[in-house]
Amino acid sequence: MSKIYVVIPCFNHWELSHELLWNLYRKERENIDMVLVVDNASSDEDVKSGLEWWQDRMGGGFPVKVIYNPENYGFLKSANIGLREICTNDENDLVILISNDVLVYSKFISQIQLALSENPKSLVGGVLYSHDTGWNTFNGVTYPYIEGWLLATTVKNWKELNYFDEEFCPCDFEDIDLSTKALKLGYQLVPLNNVGLHHKGAQTILYSEERMNNTIKNKRKFETKWIK
Repeated sequence: MSKIYVVIPCFNHWELSHELLWNLYRKERENIDMVLVVDNASSDEDVKSGLEWWQDRMGGGFPVKVIYNPENYGFLKSANIGLREICTNDENDLVILISNDVLVYSKFISQIQLALSENPKSLVGGVLYSHDTGWNTFNGVTYPYIEGWLLATTVKNWKELNYFDEEFCPCDFEDIDLSTKALKLGYQLVPLNNVGLHHKGAQTILYSEERMNNTIKNKRKFETKWIK
């Protein structure tokens, strides 16, 4: 039977990571073989002590492994570090990338499994944007994308997609880029539209002038890469 792995990048804000781990434990622990948390050199001491608690106290029935980055690489690169670590396993294993500011109120993994059983070449996520969001339309053409707070597919597919393009580090536009690449390779974008999943949004990175400038820069990178 294929295994199921969850990858969670985090930086500080232990309350977010703890709540997500607790919700996954409550709702999906029987379906998860391992959770891999990738810590981006958090400066808050409660992050390390909290992760150690999950490893020591909960590890038997809910294995949690941690990668400690030597510096804060940002969401995109830390996600890739976690995905590459897991993708040394069987090609049919399921790997779920989830942001630590996601609230899980109900089961959702069976939906992902169903989507992949119906079409193994699928990129599954929380929400699909096929309309103009203000960022994904170029020369009158709208590029649909699965929003990056939840992305799931098999080890085989993650390898073929080659994870996130790190040209978009530290964040933003990586989900539009990955979705565009997936569609070019013949994948189907499948949204769960599960009301039991809620993305708080911008809890770690926040919305700021610096982030807006980075988003605009990455929009230009996307345009250079994909718009002929």
